[in-house]
Amino acid sequence: MGREPSRADDAIVEHAGPAGGDTLDALRGGSTPPCTCGPTCDTLDVKYATPLPFGRFMLLERLHLGHTAEVWRALLPASANRAPVEVALKRLLPHVANDEDLGELLLREVEVLERLDHPNIARFVDHGRNEGTPFVCTELIEGVTLRRVLLASSGRRMAWPLVATLVADVASGLGAAHAQGFVHRDISPTNVLVDQAGTTHIIDFGIARILGRVSLTQAGQWRGKWAYAAPEQVDGREVGVLADVFALGCVLVECLDGSPPFLAQDREKTLDRVREAHFAGLKSQGIPLEIASLAARMLQREPADRPTANEVAKLALSLAAEASEPGARRMLAQLCENTPRGSGDELDDDAAELRGEDVTDPGGVDVTQVRTPS
Repeated sequence: MGREPSRADDAIVEHAGPAGGDTLDALRGGSTPPCTCGPTCDTLDVKYATPLPFGRFMLLERLHLGHTAEVWRALLPASANRAPVEVALKRLLPHVANDEDLGELLLREVEVLERLDHPNIARFVDHGRNEGTPFVCTELIEGVTLRRVLLASSGRRMAWPLVATLVADVASGLGAAHAQGFVHRDISPTNVLVDQAGTTHIIDFGIARILGRVSLTQAGQWRGKWAYAAPEQVDGREVGVLADVFALGCVLVECLDGSPPFLAQDREKTLDRVREAHFAGLKSQGIPLEIASLAARMLQREPADRPTANEVAKLALSLAAEASEPGARRMLAQLCENTPRGSGDELDDDAAELRGEDVTDPGGVDVTQVRTPS
């Protein structure tokens, strides 16, 4: 989880929280003229003039609002051996706080994050329940999602040295997760965060699978975003770590060509293309042969024919180094700085993220949505 407010900071509406307590002036500095909405306001981006208490945390600003969960910038106050720190706090919304399935999925995310310590994975901070509401905290990463970067890029494309750099980051993080027996199952531009230093992070392990553990997904269902699903997910076969490699291959191609490789005009045709996994090659010109070959290997239909995440990381890092990787990082950092944050009418589809429900708008094609096959 990380910070991607849906508007630029100077445009975020500031609201009044409950009376009493420390003010944002004391906690963060600056003036915050209150409004009259109160804490029940459902505006997506909220900064409260008076922070909202949540257990031992103070909620400062809502970063994402979805159907079942929300993510806040929160302050963890100082203790005897720790300075105050801001974190990203994800909590279930009141109407689903007692949903055992969603609570179990949140605990699954906690179990994954507690065992992972890697610079390309959002670091676990804390978890628990407050007055019956489950929550999980990770480090607050100041950055924007790759989805937002692509939307702001010319032709929704990126230069190949930047793509090699971010793919190396993501693959390195996946390699660490896979070594612990975790499958992310939802690698897509929405769950990849680019920070202000040009480093890429994997976020949202909410539907991760722990190998050897009984799946929480019912028979005939799969979770994940359908334009990035691997053939074995669509077919209902065993899903292992190489499904993440396939999804990252889709991300790689999208960054270079402007769209995922198997996206069609509707979901059924897209799923058919995923099942076939016939990759015709990159459309963009001037891409090194090694990257084109890597993409083709990552998108093989059979998992055994794909490289491991560590192999992808090694090759992508080598290619990035040949293209002056420090320069690519500076360019990624600049992209992060220049990328507009989202608009206020955009919601995170947490119902889809957590349940695998089909929430795709039938009026248009949205490659970030998920599907549960019938």
